[in-house]
Amino acid sequence: MFKLFNNPQPANVWFNKAKALLALGRFNEGLSALDKELAIDPRNKDAWVLKGAVLSDLGRVEEAIGCCDKALSIEPQNSQAWFCKGSWLGTLGRDEEAVKCCERALSIDPRNTEALFWKGSRLARLGRHEDAIRLYNEVLAINPRNVGAWHNKGLSEDILGRRLEAVKNYRKYLEFASSQDAKEIAFIRQRIQELER
Repeated sequence: MFKLFNNPQPANVWFNKAKALLALGRFNEGLSALDKELAIDPRNKDAWVLKGAVLSDLGRVEEAIGCCDKALSIEPQNSQAWFCKGSWLGTLGRDEEAVKCCERALSIDPRNTEALFWKGSRLARLGRHEDAIRLYNEVLAINPRNVGAWHNKGLSEDILGRRLEAVKNYRKYLEFASSQDAKEIAFIRQRIQELER
């Protein structure tokens, strides 16, 4: 009991506060709470990854990658840290490095749909559409309602000139797309009309 009262900062209190603040959209306060958590427990790999996510959202992508590197120095087999690092490298246009990070994430967790999807989108940007389609199919085998996979698979099929396949995938995208994506929905509807002429 003395130990409880002697420790004014129970484990993860700042981490939990950071998550609550971030859920409210209070990013700077959430970042401050994460810094306090990491001052108490610099080996909290989840706090490092979350701090990276916040920094990335604030446009501080290089710092976000550094946070992933810290998490990976603590736990090299952290699939989420590898995925996040890959996604942020891709944001910077460093697609080859992004693909390698996603491959590391997938070697740890082969069913990580985020890493599968992100690797596919980076490969598509590199012009490797057949490889990208294979990865989107893996995502859809795990989650048949993954709107991003239907969308990007349609784009890759379209680029490869496979009109029927593109239309089929675009229609599945429209089936699951959120009304918040009105601009992209309008674009895809128009593209379907063009392909069906």
